[in-house]
Amino acid sequence: MVKDIKRIALVRLGSLGDIVHALPVACRLKTVFPRAYLAWVVEAQYRELLEGCKWVDEVIVLNTRNWRSRLFLKSWVESKAAIRQLRAARFELVLELQGLLKSGLAAYLTGTKCRVGFSRKYCREPLSAFFTNEHVTLKEEEKHIIEKNLALVRHLGLETTPWSFGLPASAADVRYVDQFLAEHAPGSGDKLVGINPGASWVTKRWSIERYAQLADRLMGQPQHKVILIWGPGERDLVEAIAAGMRQTPVIACPTSITQLVELIRRCRLFIAGDTGPLHLAAALLVPCVALYGPSDPERNGPYGEGHAIVHHKLECSSCFKRQCSDIKCIEQIEVDEVWKASVSLLEFKEN
Repeated sequence: MVKDIKRIALVRLGSLGDIVHALPVACRLKTVFPRAYLAWVVEAQYRELLEGCKWVDEVIVLNTRNWRSRLFLKSWVESKAAIRQLRAARFELVLELQGLLKSGLAAYLTGTKCRVGFSRKYCREPLSAFFTNEHVTLKEEEKHIIEKNLALVRHLGLETTPWSFGLPASAADVRYVDQFLAEHAPGSGDKLVGINPGASWVTKRWSIERYAQLADRLMGQPQHKVILIWGPGERDLVEAIAAGMRQTPVIACPTSITQLVELIRRCRLFIAGDTGPLHLAAALLVPCVALYGPSDPERNGPYGEGHAIVHHKLECSSCFKRQCSDIKCIEQIEVDEVWKASVSLLEFKEN
């Protein structure tokens, strides 16, 4: 049992869904060590989510994307400042949750003696284990990424339950979303269905045409309103879906991460591929219909009860490929399958 820990750092640089899946670790540590100072090392674009999280006392931004840019001098100056911040914090314990070379290096640069991470077998980039000095092997039942993350807590001799996500909420975000919905989806109440068609990997994206067909069927139900949710660079995608529909959906307003949390909180149902917004919805206990292609729903699916997963298990399943010449895993998903999954969660009669 680890005792009297005063300063803890978590290293999970990205992405959005993976950060959501790591929040239970912060919850458990803060619960066991309520007076401990807990910092999170993260990429700049995700800091907002963590700055509003009640488990996190400090967010340390490590902009590794700039490391790969042409702005070498600027990157070097920023990196030196971040390293000084990591060193000056004098952490007693670091948990490295990502298993990449860059995250392992970040853990090492803290200068902390106790650096806990996964054994090489469970790291996406096995060499990252070189930068940690206590290595965790997973149990057979620790299959989901949340359970994998909590294995680091188990390694410390601590209980892994209970926990919660602790997603942020603010009055300003409530007002922003209230104002938008009052103008664009008046009277939607608990009949709002969120569809998030975007994904960072092309192999995770269902077709525009099928999303349009599904949205039309959903809007055929009395009082149900579909809202098309989008992130950076995805506005054209949702506009193309809307253009292919017979009915007129709501196209969501631009949102920050915390405004996105508040918008998803208003949905009765959320439909998406394996993306960060899907995992935000599951964390908010919004029923999800999850469309899975190259990723493994047993490992990366929406966590908890009350969700439906549409997935065709093929010989090449769980390949985790970002590019593929034959994306049959996601392309084989039919509109009727997703419709039936939605019906089962919305509990209305089929047309």
